[in-house]
Amino acid sequence: MRWLPILLLCFTGLAFLGFGAWYAFDVRAPLAMLGIHIDGEIATTHLRTYLGGLQIGLGLYLLGAAAYPPFRRGALWLVFLSHGCMGLTRMLGVILGGPYAPVFFALLVWELGLAFLALLALALGREATRRGGRRGATGARESATLGGHSPARRHESHRHPQPSSRSPL
Repeated sequence: MRWLPILLLCFTGLAFLGFGAWYAFDVRAPLAMLGIHIDGEIATTHLRTYLGGLQIGLGLYLLGAAAYPPFRRGALWLVFLSHGCMGLTRMLGVILGGPYAPVFFALLVWELGLAFLALLALALGREATRRGGRRGATGARESATLGGHSPARRHESHRHPQPSSRSPL
């Protein structure tokens, strides 16, 4: 399932980009749909920056990582941790006595579902790596050794340069 990381990163990246743009240009409308009403331009600008700008940046990173294999594994961790923590924090808020809105169930499915898919893609990539260091599910050439180098090559990269017989003087 080599396509899973790319598809997941593209989907999540486009979602972050779309929601980020919506928040950046009209922060009050999506918040009002959740029952959150803001007053004042300072609050509006801050939420526009945080909810809009941050999501746009995350979306661009995830889309870039989908196209650049060495970044895929880190981007999958970002999807897993961000969405997993959003879902767990949403559940914590409801448990601690916050009001429950019907939209929370849909958001929980979204957040925990994407976290699960990211974890699945990470696990598939790790399993493919165990089977011989081939291209894993993340698309990057991976190896079981540290840094992806064999011990001999890792040793070579730390050698001190030998003085040249030709002197620049």
